Amino acid sequence: MFTKIFKSDYIYQLSFIMIAVIVIWIHSFFSLTSLTVFPTLSPFYSIIGNSFLTNNILAVSIAFILLIIQSIMLNMAFSSNEMFNRNNYLITFIYFLMMSSSTELYTIHPVLFSSLFLIFSLRNILGIYGKPDSFSSVFNATLLIGVSSLFYFPSIYFIVFIWLSFFIYRLYAWREWVISVLGLGTPYLYLFSYYFVTDQLKVKYYLYIDFFRSFKPASFHPDKGNYIFFTTVGLMSVYIIFNTLNRLTEKSIYYRKKVLVLTMFLLVAFFTLIFSGAFFTYHLCLVFIPLSFFIPIHIIQIKRLVISEMFFIILITAWLLNIIL
Repeated sequence: MFTKIFKSDYIYQLSFIMIAVIVIWIHSFFSLTSLTVFPTLSPFYSIIGNSFLTNNILAVSIAFILLIIQSIMLNMAFSSNEMFNRNNYLITFIYFLMMSSSTELYTIHPVLFSSLFLIFSLRNILGIYGKPDSFSSVFNATLLIGVSSLFYFPSIYFIVFIWLSFFIYRLYAWREWVISVLGLGTPYLYLFSYYFVTDQLKVKYYLYIDFFRSFKPASFHPDKGNYIFFTTVGLMSVYIIFNTLNRLTEKSIYYRKKVLVLTMFLLVAFFTLIFSGAFFTYHLCLVFIPLSFFIPIHIIQIKRLVISEMFFIILITAWLLNIIL
């Protein structure tokens, strides 16, 4: 059933997704999630979070709309780089489903805003391969990471993903590396100028230094539903990723390079998750970005309908148990 929907005309797919997102989020408008997360070193999110602190219904509504936009943009990021069928919206559905896997995610949170800029950054980096001039794409991608970190500072580590991508694309010239640093630093040039003018520079400087000195191990206290869902997604992802990477030699070099770049994004997201402290659940959303490609592409490429349906049923059942239990 599910496989047939996502192999049918895009009108049917979008109709199904429209109904699904409403069903998935409808309860959040009746049992509102309060805003409780205000990480340090996230000035942009602090402004937004404080603005909606007493208006939970508006916060949930904005989160719902923003998540729909992100889901569509992520689908476009992969399809525009010829990694996924333009008329297939399975990535949109899978991403929305995974981003709705915990109660804390049913309102605005720092990673919801941060991930939007990371998706645009990822799209820029995926589009570099084959271009004669990559300077503007590199600057834009790193600038977006810099802006992303103003909402959720740990996303600044994705500059490592950019540098790993250079090795995959064989961009060894010093210009790309310098441009990447300039792009990342541009938002902070303005931010630190503001701190200097408002006499906050010294205090903020020590806060940033303290962040890099103290790594806090992930703190996660899952219930039964969380165990079921995250274990299911984890085991499924490990199998699918290894299967995808083992079969990469069958694909064109154009496709192989981009899948390897996405794998670097996944590795950075996963390793920084280990040191995410109390923000484990939110940081996990960054892992969902690459998984929302690997899982759908595997399901779509399965030739036997029964097996592809099995993947769908297992994933959706795990999500339902996560919500119910």
